[in-house]
Amino acid sequence: MRKASCSSITCWTAGRVLVDVLTFLSLGFRSRSQLAAENRFLRTQLAHYAERCVRARRADDATRITLIVVAHLIDWRTALTPS
Repeated sequence: MRKASCSSITCWTAGRVLVDVLTFLSLGFRSRSQLAAENRFLRTQLAHYAERCVRARRADDATRITLIVVAHLIDWRTALTPS
């Protein structure tokens, strides 16, 4: 019984990583103005969270794997600083 639950967790994590990869690839086809608008929206949402002192949820395995892969693919440090 325990073996089945481990494989189902692995399948779920692999599925989430696949969805994240497809989402990442689709972002490459967006226009610059769409990305700027989404960035502005996300910054506003982050400001609202900070204002209301909302704590972030813990990242699951799929999110951690995706962040590690993305961190190796792009130079994220330069993306954080304004140009």
